[in-house]
Amino acid sequence: MKKLLGPMFLCFAISSSYAQQTSKALVKKATFTDDNGQRIAFELPQTWKFDGSVILSDNGKKVGEFMPGTVADCKYQSGAEYLKELRVGYPDDMGSPRFVGSRTLVIGKTTWTEGVRNVPAWDGKSNTGRWYAHSFFALLNKHCFVINFYSPQRQLPEEAKMENILASIKIL
Repeated sequence: MKKLLGPMFLCFAISSSYAQQTSKALVKKATFTDDNGQRIAFELPQTWKFDGSVILSDNGKKVGEFMPGTVADCKYQSGAEYLKELRVGYPDDMGSPRFVGSRTLVIGKTTWTEGVRNVPAWDGKSNTGRWYAHSFFALLNKHCFVINFYSPQRQLPEEAKMENILASIKIL
């Protein structure tokens, strides 16, 4: 049995190292400067694109955006305060958004608060359809931070990819 442990350990170590290299090859690093002048670094799936503040999937569909990224003059001290306003809505809301739920996620050392609303979908030309806006809020380096992901379904179809993006966000 002892003779087998060495080769088994070596095989596990090689496959573990390969998996880490493979997962790193499946992401690409990106940075951008938000409307408040704050630089933000993050990672995307290799086949996705980043255009301005918008995240596009491999088929070119809008799946997320930094909206606004960092929040100037943030009045929220917690995710609960952020959700309170999200439930009520914003003065410039259009198309009768409907709040449908929330949850808290802890990813690494960061606590993200997710609020989900059913809102008009912008296809680049009009707001004729509807989709679910998943708004994620966190306090990062004493900055309020908001990013949205979009889906035609209540559940995010590529939730693991979204969580990986959230885990990679860094305020520079």
